[in-house]
Amino acid sequence: MPNYCTGPLKIRGKKENVLKYMNECIAGYSYAIGEYNDLIVTKKDVPAQAGYILSDGCLKGAQRCFAQCQPELIELDEDNDSIIVMINKIDCAWVFDIEGFKRLSAKYEINFKFFGFESGMEFNLDVEIINGVVIKAEEITFENYRWECLYPTFGG
Repeated sequence: MPNYCTGPLKIRGKKENVLKYMNECIAGYSYAIGEYNDLIVTKKDVPAQAGYILSDGCLKGAQRCFAQCQPELIELDEDNDSIIVMINKIDCAWVFDIEGFKRLSAKYEINFKFFGFESGMEFNLDVEIINGVVIKAEEITFENYRWECLYPTFGG
């Protein structure tokens, strides 16, 4: 069984690009593109049959990466036709697949931001990918992981 690098994943871009990515690449997720105001899928009053419920889905196009909770709209800018969606917890076997997300970013014209915790190997990973280009891919190490890391029990 692998260790997991665990943390939140933010997805940013034009509304139709983000939603296309989510529909095509998040197994278990279904979304009606014309109804973007209903994207706040963590609401308890959204019925399961509406197709807004994600249950432990696989992120297609990225190697061994799994979503553990509902995508949540955190910003909607109707003037610029853009949105930011966050999946509060993804698990990546061993490490975040930078090359896979780089390809997805270029293909769907969206941006990714990930901050992961890996307690087994005792490192954090800070990644930002914009328009298919890796802007940041920083591995953060510690002298005393249990003390210095913000969430030393995440991942691993």
